[in-house]
Amino acid sequence: VGDFFVSGTAHGVLAERPATGRGSRVAMGDGVGAKVLGAMSAGLVASVVSAMLAAFTEPIMNRVLVKRMSIKDAVAEMSPAIVLGFFTTTMSTNLLKFPLFEAVSMFL
Repeated sequence: VGDFFVSGTAHGVLAERPATGRGSRVAMGDGVGAKVLGAMSAGLVASVVSAMLAAFTEPIMNRVLVKRMSIKDAVAEMSPAIVLGFFTTTMSTNLLKFPLFEAVSMFL
């Protein structure tokens, strides 16, 4: 039969594909870099989505838990400046951790 190599995805799904000559060995090496880059891109998207969600929910949660406000009062106290402040903070920390975690998980 033909030469086969196994390729995986970020979720661990394995598939066999026939090798197509000498270029297939080079393509397999490029595939690892492309997978890591794809995982880092997914981590970037996840960090933006997570930062947006946290920017809206964390200030409310802090007011309810720390200041002992009702949820209605905490939501009424929200302003775009508060949301933007939390977004910049969470975005910077998420950009550090999410792409790195995704890249490391590609190797595990």
